[in-house]
Amino acid sequence: MKRQIIIIIIALALTIAAQGQTETIDTSKFVVTYDYAVQTKMGKDDREFVDSCCVALMVGTRHTMQMEYYQYVWQCLGERSVEIEVVSNSIHLYPTIYGNYPDGMMTTREFLAPRLYVIEEPMNAQQWTLTDDTLTVMGYTCKMATCHYAGRDWTVCYTEDIPSTAGPWKLHGLPGLIVRATDNQGIHTFCLRSLEQKAVAMPLFNDPKDMHEKRDKFIKERNKLRCNSRYAKDPTYYLSSKRGMVGVSYYDGTSFLFWDEEDSTPADNFFDPIRSIPKAENVRYYQPLELE
Repeated sequence: MKRQIIIIIIALALTIAAQGQTETIDTSKFVVTYDYAVQTKMGKDDREFVDSCCVALMVGTRHTMQMEYYQYVWQCLGERSVEIEVVSNSIHLYPTIYGNYPDGMMTTREFLAPRLYVIEEPMNAQQWTLTDDTLTVMGYTCKMATCHYAGRDWTVCYTEDIPSTAGPWKLHGLPGLIVRATDNQGIHTFCLRSLEQKAVAMPLFNDPKDMHEKRDKFIKERNKLRCNSRYAKDPTYYLSSKRGMVGVSYYDGTSFLFWDEEDSTPADNFFDPIRSIPKAENVRYYQPLELE
């Protein structure tokens, strides 16, 4: 019964997402996947924990698009057999990022309960310092580069064997694909898992209820809420009591649907798509990629 409820809710959530899918902005020439690992802590006893997920990056002729891997499999490949993975991996809250969309801009669509936010910022490449160091990653001969971006110092490996300026997350602008990236504290690490020549349509998700916000304001608010020590005890601690919420238990977490009671939103038209928020004992301490 619990599985049936989850499938019904996921189907409803993806139906809502599809309603906001207004156009295809590009088609990928190849798709890159990265293993993304985060050094953090978990639960009430603050035990050390390495959180992880897989990220898919679609590289097209004019634009790029990336998102958590199972969201990509469901929403871009149309594979409906991964509903369990979609729910269990959504606890990572990895954003959807459009590179060079609109032209000259980077657009991020990120969930901060109870809303989806859209942030646009200039598509400025990081100020990279190239080094003479070389190494091999996944069989590719790579060069190294460093930069300071969004409050963290990054060291990356890139390969000119793949002529693309793209990379994981918001890192980009080198004369070759970034295949590995680590911040100087070793908290965040992206490492190439696979590269496949594959034509996949890149959908633009654009729902009228998305909240458009300036980058600096969103980062400040997101970090204030998620980095608060209360978040690890109760991820919904900051939500208004006026906000409607339905919880459905699923394995080690709880999935929530939100809607706006003040708008008297009908039960069949929820305010936001589903996102998983784990139980307190399984909450990962939030480690922001962007400190500023």
